[in-house]
Amino acid sequence: MDIKRERIDWEKRFPALDETWTHWWIEGDGELIAVLKGSMLLKALDIVEEDFEAFVSIVAYRARVDFDGQIIPDKKRRWEVAHNWDLARKRREREEIPDPNLRLHKDRS
Repeated sequence: MDIKRERIDWEKRFPALDETWTHWWIEGDGELIAVLKGSMLLKALDIVEEDFEAFVSIVAYRARVDFDGQIIPDKKRRWEVAHNWDLARKRREREEIPDPNLRLHKDRS
């Protein structure tokens, strides 16, 4: 894996932030990994790199800080930043989950 190239691709996949949505809420396979301010893009990329081998899918949500100081993610929209196809295949093989991309053919004899 060419990590420099991967990081450039991951950077493009993070959602744009604005004055309302000021943070990234980052999850790996549905598990919270980190919440970072928008000014911390390099740290966000480091986290994706560090956790890439542990998760099939790493996604980012925009998040905002509410009046009580709580960080609230926008769960209506998510951006997949990284997808580990090799890990997905290994898990599928280990759990004997059929590949959804393969067609089942009936014997026509």
